[in-house]
Amino acid sequence: MTICDEIAAIKAPSSIDAVGVVLYQALSKSATTTVDYAARYCATHSFESAGSCADALSLLKGAGLILIKDGVISITMDDEAYRTCQDDSRRLRSEVASRLFSLLVRTMSLSILFPPGSLSYGNEGERLVINENLIPFDLRGIKLNLINFGVLRRLNSYGLLIVEQEYQTYFENTLIPIIAAEMSAGGTDLDSLHRMLKQREKRGDAAEQYVVDFERERLSVHRNRRLIKRVSDKNVSCGYDILSFESVNSGTIDRFIEVKSYQGRCRFFWTRNEVNVSKALGINYYLYLVDSERFEDAGYAPTIIRNPNREVLSEDSKYQIDTEVFLIQLRN
Repeated sequence: MTICDEIAAIKAPSSIDAVGVVLYQALSKSATTTVDYAARYCATHSFESAGSCADALSLLKGAGLILIKDGVISITMDDEAYRTCQDDSRRLRSEVASRLFSLLVRTMSLSILFPPGSLSYGNEGERLVINENLIPFDLRGIKLNLINFGVLRRLNSYGLLIVEQEYQTYFENTLIPIIAAEMSAGGTDLDSLHRMLKQREKRGDAAEQYVVDFERERLSVHRNRRLIKRVSDKNVSCGYDILSFESVNSGTIDRFIEVKSYQGRCRFFWTRNEVNVSKALGINYYLYLVDSERFEDAGYAPTIIRNPNREVLSEDSKYQIDTEVFLIQLRN
């Protein structure tokens, strides 16, 4: 049985608490421990069952955090990562999830785990969703652990899983190309998904370039207008897309712009990182909402929201917020 087979056979997901108990209480970084001792420890010191301990060990082994040989367990994490994860359960959750992904990429056909038709974008064409009913039943252990460790989340009672924002880029840039390559002989559904990805990326790039041009025109007499530029093409984690100036009198960059493009009804997704950055920057942070179907029209101007943390998230905001999918849209 391969490591992937062991994880796939898990009947219930290992909780982060169970993984933490096994890794930091039942096991020791400074000495080897036997599988039998770990099971006895979990059975007598934890709310988890011995069976859950076995599942947690399988998961930790698959993630490459421990090595099991001849019934003896040794922890393979480096000392710094081990200490960091011990004090931060969120970091441990992320560490297990990322290593689990690496295992899947190395050892199994991803088009079996996510078969044609299982991957699509939601009605708004932004968030990636998965039809869990199409994931093979014998791989339920992998699915359950991806849910439990914050990669996927059940969206509703109709068998849909949403890819959490933190992992969507990884799905789009790494997993989907692998799946598409595996299904190149007949993966028409994935071909369509790729075309949607390319179209969305092209639409977003065009909207950001439009805003750069808009800002340079607005500040046409600013002596440093050349410093108005995109940063999202170099760093996608800074929480905004464009650096600009508040006015022609600004001596330094003091307007930070996040661009949201949309088609039809004004709606957009706002990530947790972007919200946090907007809080930190306050009145210097802006949302520019760009209608992708109209921005090339003469006289068009984007909708500009200054300090959106206050304007969008306040109780009397004109925007309706769907926290389940992080969807923000204008009220009727």
